[in-house]
Amino acid sequence: MSDTRLNTLMENLTSRQWQPTGRAHKTPSRSYRLLTKGTWSLTVVQDKRGSTSELLSLLALSSTPACEETYKSVQADTMHPV
Repeated sequence: MSDTRLNTLMENLTSRQWQPTGRAHKTPSRSYRLLTKGTWSLTVVQDKRGSTSELLSLLALSSTPACEETYKSVQADTMHPV
């Protein structure tokens, strides 16, 4: 995804009340943008891979007690000691 398209995405998100909370460039080819809205946090990862396709990843997380309980329940049902 080009920088122009990423900036358009960020403008659209902020117009929908997503609040930018941070940004980082871990490598010259990878950057992160962090946003929040209510109990949700959103991480946008732009990965430029030179001559190959560019990637955009979105990771949304909700931090509510109900989500935490569901996560713990699923983890208890699926995680087994080795």
